[in-house]
Amino acid sequence: MTRFVHTLMLDGKKTLAERIFYNSLDAASQRIGKEPLEIFQKAIQNVRPLIEVKPRRVGGATYQVPVEVKAERAPRSPSAG
Repeated sequence: MTRFVHTLMLDGKKTLAERIFYNSLDAASQRIGKEPLEIFQKAIQNVRPLIEVKPRRVGGATYQVPVEVKAERAPRSPSAG
């Protein structure tokens, strides 16, 4: 969660970014009726890429071939904190 707040932060205004983040999680939990951490984890899983394209050279041409994202490159599930 801290990592997400840091990416949300503009011009070093961490307090404002945290307030926006936690208020939005509270509003979502009231609407949906689930825990804020559970909502955040589900949101991160939904935006995780499943495939990526890698260049493969065949003859003189280079093709963009879709490949599954390896487990070590995929973003991990967010943990509390």
